Amino acid sequence: MNGRSIPAANGAGSHNGAKAQSRLQRALRRFKQERVLWLLVLPCIAYFIIFCYIPMGGLLIAFEDYRPVKGILGSNWVGLRYFQDFFTSPFFPLLMRNTVLISVYSRLWGFPIPILF
Repeated sequence: MNGRSIPAANGAGSHNGAKAQSRLQRALRRFKQERVLWLLVLPCIAYFIIFCYIPMGGLLIAFEDYRPVKGILGSNWVGLRYFQDFFTSPFFPLLMRNTVLISVYSRLWGFPIPILF
């Protein structure tokens, strides 16, 4: 042979369990050494969980026939039906126009005017 050994297929002679254990111990030791840094980061992590990830559950309401009594997960699933109703509504062009105009006026009066005056 060429001098290289081939590991056994049954895992005999393998120390993967010991390596994983020592890797876990090193990670825990490092975590303990850096616990003050983790305490500094904890408010940021909590902020993102509370204000960015938890509200995403409310996105399901857009695809359901939401009933407060049934809750978010208990309401009937309707899929894209409400979106189809909105985009095919005769009021959609008017609503879109108003939304764009409000945005443009907001940019015009909210940015340059306070700088000028």
